[in-house]
Amino acid sequence: MGFSHAHLSKVLQRLVKAGLLESVRGPSGGFRLARPADQVSMLEVYEAIEGPLNACTCFVGRDLAQCPFAQCILGDLPRKLTEDFRSFLESRRLSHFVDAHQDSQEVSQ
Repeated sequence: MGFSHAHLSKVLQRLVKAGLLESVRGPSGGFRLARPADQVSMLEVYEAIEGPLNACTCFVGRDLAQCPFAQCILGDLPRKLTEDFRSFLESRRLSHFVDAHQDSQEVSQ
């Protein structure tokens, strides 16, 4: 996927710290899922890497008290988008993406 080794190492460490992965020692070591893929939501994976997904109220990260406008010119859109994204990630399990990847591999062979 083109990620640097250092970046990948950080991501794997975060997934281990969140309890989603376990490191495996030995000559064929690496990482494995700490629980079955159908028990891991994509929201858990996202939050382990990026931090908590909070309903944002400002796309530019401003405190609403510092906004130069009397009310947000985007209205309630930022909060709605964040809630939709959260719902999407909660509804998807890691197994959904593993199964889709395996299906695409079988088609290409």
